[in-house]
Amino acid sequence: FALGTLVAGLWANVETDDCGYGNYDVHFAGFLIFMLLAAFVGMMCLFPFKRASKDTKKGPAQSAGSVHILSGLRMIFSRPRAASVFLAVLALAIAKGADSFLVWFLKDMCASDGLLGWVLFMFAAAEVPMFLFSDKIVAKLGHIRTINVVFAAFVVRLGCYALLTSPAWVLPLEVLRGMSCSLLWSCVVQYGRRIATRGLEATMQGILSGIWFGIGTGLGSIGGGIVYQVQGPHTTFALSALWCFVCGCLFAVAQFIIDSRESAERSQAEENIFLDGDDDEVEFDQAAFKSRSAGYRDSHSRVSVEPADNFVSPSYSELVSKERESKLEENQ
Repeated sequence: FALGTLVAGLWANVETDDCGYGNYDVHFAGFLIFMLLAAFVGMMCLFPFKRASKDTKKGPAQSAGSVHILSGLRMIFSRPRAASVFLAVLALAIAKGADSFLVWFLKDMCASDGLLGWVLFMFAAAEVPMFLFSDKIVAKLGHIRTINVVFAAFVVRLGCYALLTSPAWVLPLEVLRGMSCSLLWSCVVQYGRRIATRGLEATMQGILSGIWFGIGTGLGSIGGGIVYQVQGPHTTFALSALWCFVCGCLFAVAQFIIDSRESAERSQAEENIFLDGDDDEVEFDQAAFKSRSAGYRDSHSRVSVEPADNFVSPSYSELVSKERESKLEENQ
């Protein structure tokens, strides 16, 4: 993608008309050729698949997709932290919709087709190393801090778009754009896979893709287009930066509230948990619980390469419930 956009942009400058626009016939012809080649290669590939049984009824199969989507949405919004993460992705996707007008904005500033090619090249090229090292970055910062960093990057980039007076200054901002978008996508894909129960992994990825590439970007493009037409490009990007700043602050406050509530619940549970025997109260072994809980967290952290502050599953209450059941069995 990076090389294709660079070559296309430079080629458009070879032949221009009186209005300064390049000859795009070669680009459309090249696109058709490469798409036909891709289709040919795709037909040559053999993909394993499982043929549906003839005895399978159509009703449940047809509704399975919708059931999985509803289960995924129910899982997300039943967990405050997961809901806040997915709403943050939606907010950033809406802000990303303003990027649809960047090329138009640069063209209004008399940017050449060659510069536009370099713009997309810098954006795509910056994604490659970030995708390679995103796992280490997310493991170091954690999912929540990574999303906070992306919010800050969006505020800086969109704010600088609003202040642009020369199209050439957009090139370093495109590096930031590529790095932030790829880092966010890697982060939320890991998070979605991690909170998904068995069998809902693909559904979670589909929901994320629908938010990031579909409904979020679509809403941002519609709203951005209205503001662009009425107020112009500078106001559009300034409002997008303000939107990211406000949503980022709300996301940070939400995480603080969730952390405080979970910490209070954890402390209260450790102090007050006890079991009723026949006539005597059997106190909950806090030291043993903490030891087992810490051991599980350590093993979970090693498997997922994720800091313990982003521990998701099983929840504290689930561990307490298991401990309570084991104590009850011993008493009986």
